[in-house]
Amino acid sequence: MRWPRVVAAARPSSRYWAPDTRVRATAAREALRKRSRGRCEGCGGSATDYSHRRTVSIRDEHQWCPCNALHLCRTCHRWAHDNPEQARERGWHVSRYENNPGTVPAVTIAGRFILDCEGGGSHLPGVGANR
Repeated sequence: MRWPRVVAAARPSSRYWAPDTRVRATAAREALRKRSRGRCEGCGGSATDYSHRRTVSIRDEHQWCPCNALHLCRTCHRWAHDNPEQARERGWHVSRYENNPGTVPAVTIAGRFILDCEGGGSHLPGVGANR
């Protein structure tokens, strides 16, 4: 029996992804990997998902910015979507009306942080994210 040939899906057309958006998204992902060191910022496991804190549909300078993202494992990412109120309390979800998601503190496994646009963060007093 001969298997059908699988054709790879085409990349989104430029109508959906402007060239500068690809560059910004790639830079944000790299900054996020550097910040998290490949570990989930929720539980400390192996990080697999780039999770937007504020919805990606808001197209501004923070759409693909490290201050608008957390590096999470699939379980923590799913938890954030399944528990939006608790995720908002932890700063894992940010209101779409917040102009700068970096001003909203995020509670991670390492503590409470204000995330910056360069991929770092400032530690704030508080406890880590123990569910």
